[in-house]
Amino acid sequence: NIITSLLVESTMNNADIDQRQIISSEIAKKSHYIDLISTLYHKIGSDDVGVTLEQFQAKLDSSEMLAFCSALELEASDITEFFKLLAGEDVSATVDLESFVVGCMKLRGTAKSMDLMGLSYEHKKTSEQLRLFAQWSQTQ
Repeated sequence: NIITSLLVESTMNNADIDQRQIISSEIAKKSHYIDLISTLYHKIGSDDVGVTLEQFQAKLDSSEMLAFCSALELEASDITEFFKLLAGEDVSATVDLESFVVGCMKLRGTAKSMDLMGLSYEHKKTSEQLRLFAQWSQTQ
């Protein structure tokens, strides 16, 4: 019984150490990814004001930037669309570093179920508002 309890205790300690190592590794990966995205942002030509869509598109055509995006698991077309969403209709609008990093983090990989659920919810809510507005406008 003593040997069994020592074996169980040792296994539990090792599992705890493994879990901490996994968490530390994930934090380090995320931090490294953020650093890479920040580097991408600065390569685009950021000053303290931010990056414009025009600056972004001018740099995105280079093979170096396309390779950099690929290494970050990001498609250039996805980043361009995302950048347009952040900058809005005003082509002279700028996007700051924090917005760019957070957006790229959300773009990474495939859509998660939670993302799709959020879109579905927003679509249902908007559809219902549109239906109510159509009913109201018919009575006017």
